[in-house]
Amino acid sequence: MTLLFARLLFVALLVLVTWLTVTSHPEEFRAGFDLARWIAEALFGDAAEGDKVAHFASYLALGASAALARFDAGRGAIAVIGLALYGAALEGAQALGGERQPDLYDGLANALGASAGYFATVVVMQLARKRLAQ
Repeated sequence: MTLLFARLLFVALLVLVTWLTVTSHPEEFRAGFDLARWIAEALFGDAAEGDKVAHFASYLALGASAALARFDAGRGAIAVIGLALYGAALEGAQALGGERQPDLYDGLANALGASAGYFATVVVMQLARKRLAQ
């Protein structure tokens, strides 16, 4: 994967996540939310937690793509904190629209997803480099 492609992927995901966070009815993407509800039911026994699963998965993808895009120049915590703060800002922006409510737990799911995605991708990339060097 080229660096340019990874960065374009990151930007595309960032735009998609931003739009889904601030749009008034993201449930219109039924298939994605059905999957998130199914995962929540399987993990937590409560399909209502699908929103948190969707937040975690969205920021997991953002964190992973940030690692692939190497936006951090070796400072992973900065990339993860930046994504977590961006997610918190978007949650706050929901209050401005009047139709959706910001949720602290959505922000927490965003931060945990960004962390998991970023650091898991870094570990996999390091293992792949070691394997290829052999």
